[in-house]
Amino acid sequence: MGASSEVPLCVDLDGTLTYSDLSWLAVLQLLKNDRLALIRLVVWLTNGLAFLKRQVAIQTKLDMKEVPWFTEFIDFLENEKKRGRKLVLCTAADYNLAKDVAAHWGLFDEVIASDGFTNLRGRSKAKTLVRRFGEKAFDYAGNSFVDLPVWAKSRQAIVVNAHPFLAKLAAKRVPVAAYFPRKTSFRSILSQAVDKATVLQSLLFFAPALAFKPMYKLGTLLIGFFATFITLTASRLAQMHLATPSQGASKHWQSLSPCLCIGLATGLFTVSLIIAAVIKSALILPLLLIVLTGIAGALYLQESFPSNLLVLPIQTTAVIICGDIVVGAGMVMKLVPIWFFIALTFQCLTPQIHGLVQESSEAHSQIPYYLAITTALITIALVFLQARNTASVILGLLFAYWILRLVRKTYALASNPWELITRDSELIIVQLALLLVYLYT
Repeated sequence: MGASSEVPLCVDLDGTLTYSDLSWLAVLQLLKNDRLALIRLVVWLTNGLAFLKRQVAIQTKLDMKEVPWFTEFIDFLENEKKRGRKLVLCTAADYNLAKDVAAHWGLFDEVIASDGFTNLRGRSKAKTLVRRFGEKAFDYAGNSFVDLPVWAKSRQAIVVNAHPFLAKLAAKRVPVAAYFPRKTSFRSILSQAVDKATVLQSLLFFAPALAFKPMYKLGTLLIGFFATFITLTASRLAQMHLATPSQGASKHWQSLSPCLCIGLATGLFTVSLIIAAVIKSALILPLLLIVLTGIAGALYLQESFPSNLLVLPIQTTAVIICGDIVVGAGMVMKLVPIWFFIALTFQCLTPQIHGLVQESSEAHSQIPYYLAITTALITIALVFLQARNTASVILGLLFAYWILRLVRKTYALASNPWELITRDSELIIVQLALLLVYLYT
């Protein structure tokens, strides 16, 4: 797999040395630390992408230990370094950021990067490397179609974290010395995004139809459900990918390509908007609310109270509104305040229960699921009560059963059951205040 030690190996950073995009991670960190930074980002962008990267790099400092590195490729670089080969980090990221990466690994003899004026990417990178080393006098490791002009000027290509199709295109230009295949795909990303909570939330779309218009056209209903489901999936993708490492984003999500995640989320949401425009244009607003709430929750609401409690209730309320719009039941204004209060209540209880079961990983994973099921059943029961449907009795019994399961689980895990009620008393105050406002307005 190795190439000649006399020829320098130029290595791309984003998507190659790391699975992620460090400039993107720096932007997310800046937005998290300063909520008004979005305005500055727009102003900086008017001066060019390279200028924006420089300003972001100056104002942020990434923890290199939290970055998802492509360890298999780094092992390859370490072996090349031991053979005496010159390694050059050549990236479109800002020089300050690239310098930190080089210092972290101690592998690179030289750093070539964007300087605040030139965005070193594609043809610009190819010209720079030809001026520095000469045409066909360097090897290049990259991961995207943007790297094709660079490979065309290199002696050999090393294709990293890419689809086999890209390796074939590179091979038409220069010999491919090594290939490190991509370990993620659209299918694997979707399988991680569609969890139990997403499915459960989306199923609430059918509650208005079951209660008010059980004979409504099944085709239209299923199409509306599909639009709502893929919107929730897009929101989940955006929410998980936009969360920075300090906000608890898993290593798996950090390791996914920003282009893959954001591209997939954008595609899904675009499809849902097209469907909404075709069947009922009024669906567009609640679908927008779902996505925007997820994005806001990832960027700004993770560490603030009570804002961080609002994401799930708002999104699930929007799902019910979607179902109501499709069937034309007209029950939104009657039901939404009740649902929102109950959803917020259970959302408030979730972190408290988490705190009580830290010693039990099994309980830690199951209790939030019980909460989700309970809130879903409450919603369906309320819908049927509004419709004065006899099925509300059955749903009420199911609701009582799940409440019993939840209480038994909580009592079994808490040494002092009253701790569940007394912990974080400000949450209880918020809940009572919302209930009073609803009852007396």
